[in-house]
Amino acid sequence: MNSKENRERAFSIQGIDAALRRAALKARELGERTQTPVYVMREGRVVDLLTGTTWEPIAGEDQR
Repeated sequence: MNSKENRERAFSIQGIDAALRRAALKARELGERTQTPVYVMREGRVVDLLTGTTWEPIAGEDQR
């Protein structure tokens, strides 16, 4: 990879963190507005961000 390609790649991934945070915020806002669950994985458990309800994976299931 040459210097120009390195700069282009760095520029293209520079805003990924901010974009992911904006998308997460919009998903949560939509869930609140429509009373729809917003699920995330935290410490190996599925968590609904709006209610705080958690589910543990079933033993033996594929954990991807």
